[in-house]
Amino acid sequence: MADPRSVAEFIEYDGGQLSLVGSQCGACREVVLALGPRCGNCGSEALDPVQLDDRGVVWTYTICHQAGPGSSRPDDVPHVIGLVELAQGLRVVAPLGVPPAALRIGLPVRLEPLVLAATGGGPERITFQYIATGA
Repeated sequence: MADPRSVAEFIEYDGGQLSLVGSQCGACREVVLALGPRCGNCGSEALDPVQLDDRGVVWTYTICHQAGPGSSRPDDVPHVIGLVELAQGLRVVAPLGVPPAALRIGLPVRLEPLVLAATGGGPERITFQYIATGA
């Protein structure tokens, strides 16, 4: 069930449980993040929703030493943005809640909710990050 505080329609958050929803093409089996009208790989309209794995590995990353313009977390520097490869073969760009010194390519990670503080009188917002699994 999508929480109205979610920052995107592909984030499902219910009572602390977070999951990402993607689409799988019935024709070519391509898996993508979010739901769409057509497969970006083959153009088929035969798409089915699929829950994405909540675990993956860091494929690559970058350490950001300055917050971007309009950041909801301007004091959160340095912070890490990574490309996480899931078992379905999909790679997801996301914040990594991992100290820079602990980062490495191939690091096992898992999905975790990331609550953004309310701004301008609005509600808090729910997004996601990946954290190290300890494996």
